[in-house]
Amino acid sequence: MSTNTPNPASEDTPSASGEPLPRVWFSQDKVWHYRLPIWDRLIEKNKNDYTVEVYGRLDDGHTFGGGTRPYINQRDVDERSFLGLGYQRWPDMMERLERERPHVLVMENNIRNLGCWQIPRAAPRLGLGTVGWTKVQSFSSIPAPIIQAAKRPFYKAFDAQIVYGQTSYDDLVSLGYPGDRIRIANNTIDTNRIFEETDELLRQGQELKARHGLADKRILLCCATMYEKKRQGDLIEAWKTIRDWDPGMELVFVGGGEYLDTVREMAKAADPDRIHVLGRVPEGEDYIWIGASDLNVFCGGLGLAINQCLAFGKPTIVAEEPGPDSEIVRHEETGWRFERGNIPELLSTLKHVMENDDERTRICANARALMRDEVSIQNMVDKIDSAIRLALETSLRRRGKKGRTES
Repeated sequence: MSTNTPNPASEDTPSASGEPLPRVWFSQDKVWHYRLPIWDRLIEKNKNDYTVEVYGRLDDGHTFGGGTRPYINQRDVDERSFLGLGYQRWPDMMERLERERPHVLVMENNIRNLGCWQIPRAAPRLGLGTVGWTKVQSFSSIPAPIIQAAKRPFYKAFDAQIVYGQTSYDDLVSLGYPGDRIRIANNTIDTNRIFEETDELLRQGQELKARHGLADKRILLCCATMYEKKRQGDLIEAWKTIRDWDPGMELVFVGGGEYLDTVREMAKAADPDRIHVLGRVPEGEDYIWIGASDLNVFCGGLGLAINQCLAFGKPTIVAEEPGPDSEIVRHEETGWRFERGNIPELLSTLKHVMENDDERTRICANARALMRDEVSIQNMVDKIDSAIRLALETSLRRRGKKGRTES
């Protein structure tokens, strides 16, 4: 998609009164396919209140992972370094804001992105309301004292904040950000398919196991992108003990990435017969593998596959890591946790889960209910919409107009 191609969504859309609707922009680093259902629902929910456009890096005109929409625009990001520290720059974002004057900008709150410092401070002049979308987590490439000193003025400049969990909310409040301007939108993907098609997905899972010669096997699954921080090697090391507990169990890895060849080499050295490294599977097949699994383990880095596991009601074991991503895995309530990198603790946790049927059944039922009733894509959309309406009120005040109250 060319950067100069007009987007149909960018034209002023009239409201029922004939006045143009306010315009809400999202600025993303990379535009991922799993965000599309969120924007689709947000647009449908608010089609009479505001329009939505998304700007970010695309993969040959499509979202990363496949798919696109007419409301998506290409926007480049420069990656640079200074004194050994990495940072980003949006070459044209300020120019677009100056020219087109949207009402609200929702942006990834990246302290290393110079635009995230510049735009909120220009917002009063532009009549713009700003929403940060953040985990409030530090980046390892920036020394801790520097980033801690920068956080308070950085976050304070935004008119509203969207965070992924209670951890991020508490961090922002501790930095002096007003709690009533923070919305907790637990990070998720669209798990509705799991609830609507559970039986069919489980049936397809049995077919998938049969195609891979695993029809009568129990599956210990790790579904995660292959990066070193995901620590698949920890699970392979633990497998040397696990495989003796259950001769009918096989270890399956699903996911692509830069660490894939390394994982394959480790698996081949450890147990070429019972460890299966499948790499990246066709879109949607990750759901089916999770449906076919008996146990799921995440040794590091975590990820949205956790949400799928919990929605299926599958036993889910995750490494303890800072930040909000794993909050939904509540130890011995919706899943189990172990100390990251502690293989003996991982083994003892796995053995406990395997041997306690009643506890496993209860906790998996809790997990499925949590994903159905609380950590849903609709809840995420509602919280994002609430933050947008806070920022829209600010925008309308800055433009000297009387706006609507938050819904």
